[in-house]
Amino acid sequence: MLLLQGSLLFAQQRVSPGCPGGSNGVTTYWYAHTLWQRLAPPDNVPSLIVITISREPDVKILLRAKGLNKFEIVRGTPSESFYEVLERAEKSCHLPVNPAEAVSLIPMTWKTSPISTSEFARLHREFIDAASNYVVDSQRRYDQVLQSGGVVVLHASEYLLQYDNGGYEHLEITVKGSSNSAESSLLRWSERVMALSKSNTEASRP
Repeated sequence: MLLLQGSLLFAQQRVSPGCPGGSNGVTTYWYAHTLWQRLAPPDNVPSLIVITISREPDVKILLRAKGLNKFEIVRGTPSESFYEVLERAEKSCHLPVNPAEAVSLIPMTWKTSPISTSEFARLHREFIDAASNYVVDSQRRYDQVLQSGGVVVLHASEYLLQYDNGGYEHLEITVKGSSNSAESSLLRWSERVMALSKSNTEASRP
């Protein structure tokens, strides 16, 4: 998978030990992934409903319901290559061992645009429908997996989808793209939201 290959390649480009505090050599796949997951917009206050769509390390989208009549879509992108920033920080001995402390090193551009109540409701309904079918498919495939084993998907788009609704439910689904119809529905939904976030933020420029 492209993400994993890129992360493993980056992890192999570690410099020799020698930085104070032992910060060299920490940029493993886990480190880069954990850091990316912690990147959030400056106004990342709790929302009533938030759906996060992450395509590491290129873009992160948040669909947020901040109130009964306040809905928005937030698009975040690194202004420099994510991996290059980490590599430069590590080589200069400025990369903390704890990835949570490295968030400020990543130059992110966050753009927010409002969306209508009806549009948010539609996107929410489409996500829940696709996610429900995705979960149901896991039971349908029970015997097949036990008898034939799993599958490996290479060189496909990958999205991490996270859902929170005020503390009631929390979902995390990794969508890799395959012939699985339910997974394809989630992938298409993610790509539509990605395109919407781009067009909305471009349209809101002064």
